[in-house]
Amino acid sequence: MAYDAVMDAVVVTYLPRLLSGRCSNGAERGKGRLVHAVKDGEAWGAAVCGAKPGRLSGCGFVEPVSVEVTCQKCRRRLNLDMEPDEA
Repeated sequence: MAYDAVMDAVVVTYLPRLLSGRCSNGAERGKGRLVHAVKDGEAWGAAVCGAKPGRLSGCGFVEPVSVEVTCQKCRRRLNLDMEPDEA
């Protein structure tokens, strides 16, 4: 019973983030613009869809200009495509 109460109190926050891409000269950050859902505070972790920074990634996940998740896999897994009355 106590375990259920603890599990109800756990809240995971996901934030929209961009994979920074390979930044060997500082001008290569514009390759693709999928905004993923990533756990708050995990710049080098995996996104909800499983995407993760590679070994040549400049900064891991970075804050995007857009505030909306555009990765379709992330949106499906977080049920972001549902209408408010469907949830």
